[in-house]
Amino acid sequence: MARKNGDLISGVLGPLVFRVINGVQYIKLKSAPGTMKQTVETKRAAKTFGMGSSLGSKIRGTLKEQLLGLSNPGIKNRLSGRLAQILGSCRVTKSMRYHFDRDSFTGLDHFEFDARSTVAKLLGRPPVVVLTENKITVQLPQLYIPSQLKFPYNGFQCKVNVSVSLFRLRDGLYKADANTQTMVCNKNMEKTDAHEFKFSVPNGCLCIVSLFLVYETAGGKGFKPINSKSFNPGCICKTFLTEGDYQAGDEIVWKEMKKFP
Repeated sequence: MARKNGDLISGVLGPLVFRVINGVQYIKLKSAPGTMKQTVETKRAAKTFGMGSSLGSKIRGTLKEQLLGLSNPGIKNRLSGRLAQILGSCRVTKSMRYHFDRDSFTGLDHFEFDARSTVAKLLGRPPVVVLTENKITVQLPQLYIPSQLKFPYNGFQCKVNVSVSLFRLRDGLYKADANTQTMVCNKNMEKTDAHEFKFSVPNGCLCIVSLFLVYETAGGKGFKPINSKSFNPGCICKTFLTEGDYQAGDEIVWKEMKKFP
């Protein structure tokens, strides 16, 4: 039986074995009793995990600028494990086809990219994310500093980056770079103003809304980031699947990825 501790999972879940070593998530297929040969179940699980790993790679790729090239090794395994659970629950056993609805990927909500420096701890009040037809609105409430927006000791300025990644799962296509908007504040402010980020999104897309905190210190030539591999707060706030079928005609450049039939 698997147990969940934050973003980390320990134990056995179906044909998968989850382990946590030094704070890093590891996942492997469970061997069939008395043999190392794969059963039908483990083969299906391996394929599902492979699809989750592939999608996780694309998600991280769309956010490469937000991750600042500081991705730690735990992200890949934790994200792949979370996606494997989601995809496994969305796959119809008889047909082996995926059935997705608006909220199929809510298991990604509140996923922290850096389990050691979480947005939940640094940003006391999470944003409200609303999808209305083809508009996503991210409402960041007024925040008091430092009680609701915490700064590291050498951080002076914080860029709050909100991003939306787009995936056309059925078509095997995705937008290579997330759409991103930014709000800037500094530690000398008593409070921030409430702020709204607005994004237009197409029909028939998986939309992943992420938020990253990039802290900066004053240097001789302006501000420079102080985020590092051990301090790089970012999280997935909300996921949606927009209704209907994708309609061509926008200016988005799509790249190929694995299809999810």
